[in-house]
Amino acid sequence: MKRVAVTTLGCKTNQFESAAMTQQLEKSGYRIVPFGESADIYIINSCTVTARTDSETRRLIRRARRVNPAARIVATGCYAQVAPGELEKMPELDCVLGNLEKQDIAALLETTDNQVSDISADRQAAPMELTSFAEHTRAFLQIQNGCNSFCSYCIVPYARGRSRSVLPDDVLEGVRNLAANGYQEIVLTGIHLGAYGLDLTSQTSLTGLIKQIVAGNLIPRLRIGSIEPNEVDDDLLALMAGSKSICPHLHLPLQSGSDTVLERMGRHYSADNFRELIA
Repeated sequence: MKRVAVTTLGCKTNQFESAAMTQQLEKSGYRIVPFGESADIYIINSCTVTARTDSETRRLIRRARRVNPAARIVATGCYAQVAPGELEKMPELDCVLGNLEKQDIAALLETTDNQVSDISADRQAAPMELTSFAEHTRAFLQIQNGCNSFCSYCIVPYARGRSRSVLPDDVLEGVRNLAANGYQEIVLTGIHLGAYGLDLTSQTSLTGLIKQIVAGNLIPRLRIGSIEPNEVDDDLLALMAGSKSICPHLHLPLQSGSDTVLERMGRHYSADNFRELIA
């Protein structure tokens, strides 16, 4: 049985995808070991939000090669998606796989040298199967991927593609599966969570999806991941206030308190908008 070690950089979505890849690999007969141990295959699920995370990815690749000079080393994730050529130049690395390739990691892991699909052409978020998570009581569930905002400073739309949502029925099935495995809390995650549903033929919304989860009494506690302040509306706040199962907590990113800076960044809110929301 071959040993595989997986390490993850970056956001909760990346963490979810690493857990889903790990589950896929276990089902295919691989044994998962900690990243610091000797393994036959190492997978680095990279982030590229900053130059520091790019550097950390390269450091982890070199570290894996030192631990086992004979191992197969694979890079995937956002750095691999936007700059595969940079990584392919590393003599320590055997394979570069894009973000879409995570769906078939078990099939591609040992059969492909490099494969990075055009993520901008992807129009449907296929759910990644995940029924267990490292934590005992809390699990993450990816319901959306990609972003259409193209803020002036941000590489995410190029690394993750356009905004696309997991179908509501697939989300509900994911919640049921995690609840059946004993999880008491689920965190809904995505790259641009507030855009959930806008791309679907039967257009829905994040609030509409949460209403379905709450109405079905599917999970004791439901938590909302990071959401843009301009996408928190009265309906969502009223739903949170009236439900005992929705955790009374929102993670609201604020890049700057200067309207000039926010405008130059291409953000869609002002400092006053943010102040009014949290007041």
